[in-house]
Amino acid sequence: MWSEEEEVKLKKEVEFWQQYIEDYRKEHGSEPPMRVHALLAKAKLLLEACMQQRRIGRRGKDQ
Repeated sequence: MWSEEEEVKLKKEVEFWQQYIEDYRKEHGSEPPMRVHALLAKAKLLLEACMQQRRIGRRGKDQ
């Protein structure tokens, strides 16, 4: 089960990579390497899995 702390950490990681990509585009006028986009995608997927599992866990406790 994912904890609230892990969810917060993943949200910060997603925000970091989004900001990194934005800053890179401004500074270099081009896209960052694909691995940066892959790291953002990985963080987003983990965050979504975390949020879904936490929702399911809360729903189970309510029943």
